[in-house]
Amino acid sequence: MNNQKKILLFLDNLRVGGIQRLALDEAYCLSSRGYEVEIILLEKVRELDDMREIDADFFNKHRIKVTTVTGSNYQKIKGIALILKRSSATKVISHSSKGIALLRISSFLIFREIEILGYIHQLITLSDNIQRLKRIVFFSLASELRASSKQFVLELEMLFEKRQYLKLILRKKIKFDRMGVFVERIIAQDNQSPINVANQKTSLIFMSRVAIWKGFGRYLSIARELRGEFNYIAITSRFHNDVFEVEQACSEIGVQLMYGTNVARANRGYRSIHLYPADYGNKINFPQNLGLNVLESMALGIPSLISHEELWSWPELEKSKLIWMTDWSVPDVKAKIDEIVKMPNSAFLEEAKALEHVFSIEEHIERIIEFLE
Repeated sequence: MNNQKKILLFLDNLRVGGIQRLALDEAYCLSSRGYEVEIILLEKVRELDDMREIDADFFNKHRIKVTTVTGSNYQKIKGIALILKRSSATKVISHSSKGIALLRISSFLIFREIEILGYIHQLITLSDNIQRLKRIVFFSLASELRASSKQFVLELEMLFEKRQYLKLILRKKIKFDRMGVFVERIIAQDNQSPINVANQKTSLIFMSRVAIWKGFGRYLSIARELRGEFNYIAITSRFHNDVFEVEQACSEIGVQLMYGTNVARANRGYRSIHLYPADYGNKINFPQNLGLNVLESMALGIPSLISHEELWSWPELEKSKLIWMTDWSVPDVKAKIDEIVKMPNSAFLEEAKALEHVFSIEEHIERIIEFLE
C-alpha cells in the first residue's frame, strides 16, 4: 500500500526538452501505478512549445493535473503554499532548482515539514559563476538530492575539488539516479508500419532543439555532403532563433522539418538512423552525449550515432548494436551508416527488447516510490 497517493511534481515549464520529457514520463508511469499526479509549473505556458502537444492523445488519456504558478517570487511562494496546504503531501519532487527554494520557503509559511526530493539535470559548469552559485544554494535546501546522470555527479565533484568553499554550502551526498523513458508511451504512439521494400532510402533523423551544442549545424553539413543518398528528417521545436534561415537551409538540402511531434509519431520510412551530434565544447570534462532522445530511439529499435563518451551512466550499452560513436567526419559517419544498413531491422528490434530493462523508466520510478514511502 502506498503511504502517499498524491504526488506533486514541480517543474519550471513543459516546453520541449529533456527535463520536461522525463517529468511527463514519470507522471505517466506513476499514474499507471495508481498515483494521483499533479504537475506544478513555475513559468507561463507557451503555446506551440509544449510537451503535451507532442504527446497528444496519450497525455489526454491520463488523469494528470497541471497547475501553473506564475508572477513574482512572492506570488509563487503564496501559490505554492496554498497548493501544499490543500494537499496532504508531506513529500514532494522538484525538477527545478529554483522550485526547491520556493518550496522550502512555502513550507515554512504553512508550518509543515516537507521533504523535498530535488534533481540535478544539468552539467554545473555549463552555468556562469553567478547561476552556478545560485543553483548550489538552491540544491542545498533539498532534503535529498539526486542527479539524473553520473556525469553531473562527476562534474560537481571536480568543481568542489577546485573550489572547496562550495562544499560548505552543499554538504549533502548527491546520489546518482539513472532515468529512462516510459516505454509504454513510445510503443503506444508508434506510427511505423512495416514496409519491406528493399530499395527504399534510409531516413537520417535529427530530433532535438535547433542549437549549436545540440549539433544541428553539423547534421545539416552531413545532409549537405550526402545529399540524395538518404531521406532527412529534423524533429524539433517551433521556437528557435533564425527561423527563416533554418527553414531555408533545410529546404535547399531536402531536410523535412517536423514540429509538434516525436520520433514515434513520425512517418520514418523503411529504415531509420538517429544522428545526435552533441558537442559541449572542450571545457566540459564529462559530456553526456547519450540523451533521452537516444533512449526513445532505442525503444523503437532505431540505432543512434552519438559523439564519443565513456558511457558513465549507461555501461550496459557499451557493445549495443543500437549505439554507435563517431567523430562526425563525413567518411566516418558514412562508414557507420553503411555498417548499420547491412544489418536487418529485426536485429535492432531484438536488441531493443533485450535492453528494455536498461532504458525503461521503471527502476527509476521504484526509487521514487521508495522515497515516498
